[in-house]
Order: sequence, then structure tokens, then C-alpha cells
Amino acid sequence: MSSLTLRINPIEIPEVLLIVGCHLSTLELKHCMLVSKTWLHLFRTYFWHHHNYTRNVAPAFKTYGHLIRRLSTFNLYDGDLRQIAGACQQVLRLELELSNFPINEGLDILFKSLSHIQELQFRTFNNYFDPQYLVPITTLRRLSSLSLIRTSVRYSVGCDFQALFNMLDNCRALRSLKLDGIIEMKEAKQYEHPSRAGAYTNVLLERGFLNNARRRPSFWSQLVQKFKGDGPEGSESWRKFSVATIIPPPPPVRVFEYAVDLFQKPDPTVYLERLTKLSIRNISIGSYGDEDAPLWYIFKKSPYLQELHVDFGGYHHQLVQQCLEAIGETCRVLVTLTLERLYSTEDTRTHIQEFLHRPRKDLVNLKLMECRDVGPVLEHIPRDVAAQFKNLSLERTFIEHQHVHRLLMRCLSLEFFAWTAPKDSVYAQPRLDVLVEPWACMETLRHLEHVHVCTDQDSLNALSNRMEQMPRLVSVGACIEQARISFAKAQKDECKQHSKERPLQECSCRRDAGDDASKLVKEEDEIEIKVSSVSVQELTLDAVPIPPSIFFPVALLKPAEIESILKSYPNLRKIRYRGRTFPLFENGYKWLQAERPDISVIHVSQLPRLSVFEV
Repeated sequence: MSSLTLRINPIEIPEVLLIVGCHLSTLELKHCMLVSKTWLHLFRTYFWHHHNYTRNVAPAFKTYGHLIRRLSTFNLYDGDLRQIAGACQQVLRLELELSNFPINEGLDILFKSLSHIQELQFRTFNNYFDPQYLVPITTLRRLSSLSLIRTSVRYSVGCDFQALFNMLDNCRALRSLKLDGIIEMKEAKQYEHPSRAGAYTNVLLERGFLNNARRRPSFWSQLVQKFKGDGPEGSESWRKFSVATIIPPPPPVRVFEYAVDLFQKPDPTVYLERLTKLSIRNISIGSYGDEDAPLWYIFKKSPYLQELHVDFGGYHHQLVQQCLEAIGETCRVLVTLTLERLYSTEDTRTHIQEFLHRPRKDLVNLKLMECRDVGPVLEHIPRDVAAQFKNLSLERTFIEHQHVHRLLMRCLSLEFFAWTAPKDSVYAQPRLDVLVEPWACMETLRHLEHVHVCTDQDSLNALSNRMEQMPRLVSVGACIEQARISFAKAQKDECKQHSKERPLQECSCRRDAGDDASKLVKEEDEIEIKVSSVSVQELTLDAVPIPPSIFFPVALLKPAEIESILKSYPNLRKIRYRGRTFPLFENGYKWLQAERPDISVIHVSQLPRLSVFEV
């Protein structure tokens, strides 16, 4: 038996190593691959599963490219596309980013060799999604997720909607579509690539000129003319120059042959039967949009949507009306609906009311982002629709307390509620303590988040009273300014004052009955636990605001403030935080580790999501 135990080493069992490899970082996988040949063979699959393409590691792709399943690329040229097409032929998820240089046939070759791609995220440094970029996408018959996004927040990318809709008609397996940062361009047929400098020649470059030449292609023609006719390489005039590198001439711009039906008027009756998730954000459109291919066509073609995210920022009121009518008439099986920058004005208020008044038996999750004056409109949501809400989020939304209060009085099965109001907003009035009617979701609510909503002590006390009536509440979210205030402090003071004012006769009767001091102390402890939020186990802190200068102190939590929070939540187990700044001072974190080592302070990305909206 002893010899058998010596032969079988647990760390050499392949099944155990494969399970461990799923939880290791890239650096740890690299160290494991250097242990032995057996470990190299087992762990290299995880090491090459997700990789970033760079020209330095491009030679290794010829050997291990068949192990890559997810590939991220940045600023690719035509030659890079050809090399990836020959080496990485088993990629399933591709993040493609093209440079602003002309692409010849590399994109066609890449998509033909990777026709089995399931997820594609497409970006380009060019200011336009040329139709020659869209046509090869139609060859991806297994494509289920497509994202056309911009490379920078400052700049958007142009696209012809006729070509885009006709391309989507040929992607029959598409399930998820995301459009972010796209500008509508109508005259796409006449678009040409910006002319580059003439044929690049092998010239001797002065040190420091190379980066300037890459940024400005016209610099090459000036450089060639400057040194044209000079002496040979060995002469004195060329000694301060060195052959830093030789940049090959660019490939000739290929005249792309567009598909016959690429620029025809799209047919809105051709449905995308498998499309269930759609996200449209930061889309810039003219006053009324393209008459041949309006934006609301995409909603008419998607009757089976379950998750929809629409950004109405910058839309004309007539386009908002058309989009709301198309969504209301066609998308009838929505489960998750997110409306961003929807402004209720005199021109759009009636259409928003009609849109929200429609019956939706499957709608469970509703989120409003940066919407304005939508409080009176929310009252038009049918009672049976509001009763089935599970998740409700109001993120940076201008809305008054009484309208939110009336909505929550109809949400019978709500489990997640988050309300983030703009800081120092006038919409925070009237105070929450004025509204005394109970919410309908007191028995079902599990997560309650309020940021910049309750700005005074009376409102915090009123919110604390409501939290005491929520037996299933396990998670609370707030900003640091609100977390500093002990929510149960005022109630404890009132409870202590009430205990002091009790009749002396009651106390004497208890002592005559044989109640000792320990029982009295136990009774007081029970009273304190009763007024605190016993069921809360997680506290989520909003992102810490970064000061404009290093001379301004950062508002972090101190040990005394942490202690007051722990008194309010005695069963707290996790403190989650958003943003890039740690919410605790160093001495506060050390005090927390010494006093309560069972509490962990982690980022929100390190735990499973509490809601479908949380990132």
C-alpha cells in the first residue's frame, strides 16, 4: 500500500491539473509550464486560450496558434490579417481592430479561414466602416454576437445604414448585436480612402524622423525630395543618418466590388428571428435620419428581442416617436429594458406615456439612465406590469421622491432596487420622511441602493425605519457621505431615552420577581439588535470622487467611521466598492483586519453580480 501511495502523486493527476489550470493567472501558468514536459503539455492549453496579438509574438503563433480560442488584436495592417489567417484557425472569439491604412485582401482572407467565428468585436481607427469591411462579415455563418464600436470615446465612426441593415439580413445566426459610437453617413458609395503619399522608397532616415513620418504620411514625400540627388551612402552628408528601418510601400488600394443588394433599400419585413439582445448607444443621426434606412427599422426587424438597451441622446423628437412606436408594436416579449437619456418634453411626453402604458407580460427588469422629468410618466405603467418587476434601477435619473414612492407601492415582487440621483440635485425634495405609506415590496426586497438620494438626517431615519421592515434585505448600497452617518443612531438614542423614562414601578416589579442584572443587560442588548439592520451582510460603496488637485484630501473612511457602520450592521460580512480608489484609509483597513477579520473588502468585479444591471 505504501509503494502505491508513493507512485501516485496528486499533482501529477491530469484531471486535477486541468481543474487547477482554470483558476491560475497568465504568469502562474507560465511558471507551471516550466516544471516538466507533462505540465507543459497540460497547461499550455490554458496559457494560449486567450491571447493578444503583437508582432513580437507573431512567430510563436505558427506553433501554438491552433490552441488560441479567443484573440485580441490592436491596430492591424493587411499583412497582420494574412498572418493571423494562416496561424490561428481555431479562434471562436475575435476582437478585431484595424488601422487607418488601406486594407487590401487581408480581411477577406481572414474571414474565409475563420468562417466558424461565433463572437466578433469590430473596431477601426479609420473614420468610417467601409462596406468592404461589412461584406466579409456575411460569410460568417456561425456568428452569434457582433459588436461595431468606436476605438475612442472622443471620436465616432461613420457607417451607411443601408449597407448595415442589408448585412444584418445575411447574418441569420445572429443573437446579440451592439452598435456604439456610430455616425450615419448616407453617401457611402462615393467614399474613398484618403490618399496616401506616393510610393514609399527605401531612404536613409535621420533618428527621430521615423515617428513623425508614421504620423504624417505626407512627410515622406518631403523627405525624399530633400535628399534626392545627394551623395552616396558613404559620403560625409549621410553620416548623421542611419538605416533605422525600411518601411515597405503600402499595398495598392483595391477597388472593392460591392454586393448587388448592399445599397438597396432594406426590407423591414425580413425579420432577424434569432436576435434576442440589442444595444444601441451613442448613435449620431441627422434631424430625421435616412429615409431609405431609418434607425427604427432595426426594431421592426427584431420581434423576438428579450434584452434591449436604447440611448436616445441627441435624437429629434420625431425620431424618438418613431423608435418608441416601433419598439412598442414589435418588441412584445421584452424581459430587460434599458432606456438611456430619454427626456420627457412637451413633444415627447405623450409618446412616452403611450409606450409605458402598453401591457408587457414578460417585462421583469427596468432601468432608466440619465432620464429627465420622467416621474409623472412612470405612473402610467400598468399595475400588473409593475407588480412583476424583479429589478428596478434609476441611475443618475432626475426624478422626485413622491413619484418613486408611488411606483414602489405597486411593485409587489421587487428584489433589487437601486436609485442613484445626481449629486446636489433639487429633485431630492421633498424629504423621504414625509412619505409614510409602506412599499409593496417590503417582504421581497433583497438589495436596496441609494446614492445622493437622502441628504438629511430625517430622510436617513425614515429610510432606516423602512429597512427594519425588510426581513429579506441582505445587501445595501450607499455613497461614503451617507455611509458615515449611522442610520440607526437616532433610533438607538430614542430607544435609550425611552428605557430611562420607563416607570420605576415596572423595574421594581421585575427585580422583585427575581430578575438579576444579567437578564436586564441581555434585554438591553436585544433592544439594540432589534433597531439595527441585522439581516444586512453586504455593503456596497459608490465610487470615491477623485479630487481635482493633490492638495485636496480624499474622502476615505476612518476607523471611527468604520466602527459606527459596523454598529449599524452587526452581521456585515463583505464591503464592496466601485471605482479605482480604495474606500478605506490605511489605518482604517488595519483596524478592520484586527477587530473584524471575518469582513472582506473587495471590488464589485470580484463577486457575482447582484442584478442583471450591475457590471
